[in-house]
This record gives sequence, C-alpha cells and structure tokens, in this order.
Amino acid sequence: LECEAIKLPNSFDAWAVENLGGIMVGFTDNLADHLRLVRNGGAVLIFHHVSLLQFLDGQASGLLPPPLIKEALQTLSLLFPKTEFGSFLGMSSGKAKWPKAAIRTWEGSPSSGGAKVDPNIFRCAPLPMYGRRIESYRYWRDRLVLLKQRCDERT
Repeated sequence: LECEAIKLPNSFDAWAVENLGGIMVGFTDNLADHLRLVRNGGAVLIFHHVSLLQFLDGQASGLLPPPLIKEALQTLSLLFPKTEFGSFLGMSSGKAKWPKAAIRTWEGSPSSGGAKVDPNIFRCAPLPMYGRRIESYRYWRDRLVLLKQRCDERT
C-alpha cells in the first residue's frame, strides 16, 4: 500500500479511531487478526495480550520473530498511550471513561468467549520517537494504513 502521505498524529489512538473515526474497537485473542478491519471496515480487532507479548519479548523462544513482537507492542503503544489510558480507573473525562466502556462491550459480546481484556493494554510502554512514522512498521504497516485511511474517510 502507498503510505508516504499517511501521518500518525498524536491524536491517533484507539479512542479517536472509535469516537472520531466511527470504527468500533474490538479485541482478539489471535495475533494474526491484530489490526484487522472487519464488518466492512466498521470495526477493528486489536490483539490485547500485552502481558504475553512482553513476556515473549524478553525470551529467545523462537515462537515469533522478535521484530514482530516489538512491532506489535509498538502498535499497542500507538493506539493505547499510557499517558491517555494508563490510569483510566480514577479519571472522569470522556476519553478516560472510554476504556471501561470498550472493555465492557467486548467482554459482554459472544465473540469474547468470556475472556477478559489484558489490563496491561492500557499501560503500554511509551511510544518510541519513530513510532508515529508509518515507514517504521514492517509487519503491521498495511493494516495501520488501511485503519488510518478508513478513519480519515469518516472524519
């Protein structure tokens, strides 16, 4: 996909995707579905098992390529910045209330299978300086481009 014109501003996060872009944020247990647009682009699936990715990031297990793990964590830092969502439990602004609603919606859906969202998704490491440059993504670039384009179409 063509990505030179794609910018990932500070305002591009999961809250903006859902509330400004009109794309419902859902969660998935399948890393292969991470950032996949579903329902004709009306929803995006986010792999939420941050604790697992962090564990694998510190291992030499060979289960997944280390750059894939790091980049998946980077996309989660992009979409769920700790500065915005890290302490959502005690905050009262609309943006701070959003994670609870997103979790409740997903956990109450049949697709969750009763699973709980990894709470560490809202405590991701800070995004590296290059994390807002689309060209820094190798594994998730196309899906990020599609997500950003879909958001831009709807705003």
